[in-house]
Amino acid sequence: MQIGTKENKNIERCMVALNKLSDRYRLRLTVLGRLDHKRDLPSNGTLEIVNKWDLSLNDVAALYQESHLILFASTYEGFGMPILEAQAVGRPVVTSNLEPMRTVAGKGAFLVNPWSSADIARGIETLITNPQLADYLVESGLKNSKQYSLQKIAERYSAMYQANS
Repeated sequence: MQIGTKENKNIERCMVALNKLSDRYRLRLTVLGRLDHKRDLPSNGTLEIVNKWDLSLNDVAALYQESHLILFASTYEGFGMPILEAQAVGRPVVTSNLEPMRTVAGKGAFLVNPWSSADIARGIETLITNPQLADYLVESGLKNSKQYSLQKIAERYSAMYQANS
């Protein structure tokens, strides 16, 4: 699953990466966010693309649960919430080896160069062919996502305010 369709979400390079793999694997890309069909998205015809938008939170949560992995090879983010959402529901993540994604993901994601469709493809294929690594990333991601719970964030703010008083 790919979250977002704005230019920084890097969907064109992600599609090139998935097309490279679709001759060896049966792949379906679910894109959350309305695709602009005026954009010339690369496709070799064997990659199944599903586009969903205007969903309820329950629908989005269900799509995370149904996905085999989350692809978030963004070229720019303010934070990277989809990484934590995927980790919290136990899905392996392929994300950018850029800040803030690298920090947000912790040890719970396979990091790729978002400017290289070949590297994005390598990350996806690695998780397809190495279930032990995917399982490790899921375990690490579950632990990582707990660092961002409301309680943990409140504790950090409280500690910061106490240290500065």
